[in-house]
Amino acid sequence: MTPEERDAFVGVSTTNTYKPIDTRDADGNVVKHEPVGVFALSDEIYDSYSLDRFYKKGLKINGILVVGSQRVSDYALLEAAYTMDHTFHDSPKWVKDMFQPLKIRLAILSVVEFTMDLPENNRRGERSLAEAVFQDNRSRGLGGMPWCSCGEENLLNLQGDRYGGNGRQGSGENITIHEFAHTTLTAIGVTQSSRRNRGPFWDKLREALEASRFPGDGIAPPGRIFAWNRDHGRNGRPGNVYGGSNEHEFWAEGAQAWFNNANPRNSGGISTRQEVKDKDPPLAALLEEVYGDGEWRYIKTTATNPDGSPMRPAAELAHLEGIGRSEIPVFNNNNSPRVQAAAANPELLEQGGRRGRSNSRGRRAADGEGRSERSNQDAQASGQQPRDAGADDRDGTP
Repeated sequence: MTPEERDAFVGVSTTNTYKPIDTRDADGNVVKHEPVGVFALSDEIYDSYSLDRFYKKGLKINGILVVGSQRVSDYALLEAAYTMDHTFHDSPKWVKDMFQPLKIRLAILSVVEFTMDLPENNRRGERSLAEAVFQDNRSRGLGGMPWCSCGEENLLNLQGDRYGGNGRQGSGENITIHEFAHTTLTAIGVTQSSRRNRGPFWDKLREALEASRFPGDGIAPPGRIFAWNRDHGRNGRPGNVYGGSNEHEFWAEGAQAWFNNANPRNSGGISTRQEVKDKDPPLAALLEEVYGDGEWRYIKTTATNPDGSPMRPAAELAHLEGIGRSEIPVFNNNNSPRVQAAAANPELLEQGGRRGRSNSRGRRAADGEGRSERSNQDAQASGQQPRDAGADDRDGTP
């Protein structure tokens, strides 16, 4: 895709809506909710959320604003609404009530957009080309406060999704659940203590991670993370699984598994809710505290039964009716303007320096500030901890 084609691209639109799940009020009465549709962003929303005019359309679901540029398909926004609605359907009221006051928003990356296209990731425009290429190459989602982002190819299970696995149900990962888990964890800290990584819930999370890293003492067995690293090392050295690198990744990988969509090589041996309960009860208790223990598990939009019928119930696919997947370009990281500029002018990569990889292991989120990212899957599988991703102020800090 040429730069001109990318600039002119407009995402697929639809008049479809998403029908939120019925809920119950304090007296147990069923509460029905109005369908959610994609709308053009108003001046009021731009002002109240301090949104960049890069974003053109959006929707609101359960106090969460979902936004995208004109290049994002409406179907991706609707699928994001479906995902957020189901993820938090069984959550307690205190969790559901966090997002609106904090002005939490989820930005969708079009298949022709890249990490550094989002204004909040490059607000000052000070990154060198080399660093911008590095950022574009390694993430399709960021989770922080108040921003979260994910790629539409992962939401809609399109061709080119680097986290799609082999395409079958149970393979690959849902990046929206992972990244928004980071945002949720940070919001809990702010709500409970005015600090992103403090408060009673964070204390319990740190205790759970410590228990999962416990090496065993001859009486009590080793924890899940310790056992995984011990059994999956290389050249006689223990591993360093992504899901055990810090509180944020421990939590976010656990959240994916809670909804049956985690890669055990990244999470540390858990990919389903039952495995979390069996292998890491302290983490399971915290996940249940935030997400509840309802029936919903993530099913891909394209998943089919052996007879070819959709695995998702028809009502859970209604918002995607009429989607023309062939109308949506295949994601290709080589279409990044920064990657193309570097390929055409490799000498520019030497100008301005580069945020190197030497300090990447174990550094991201060491301060608990709620910044997070997904590195490429090979790096995760090898246990390498990616470095801090966001622009300096992308999580709302000065």
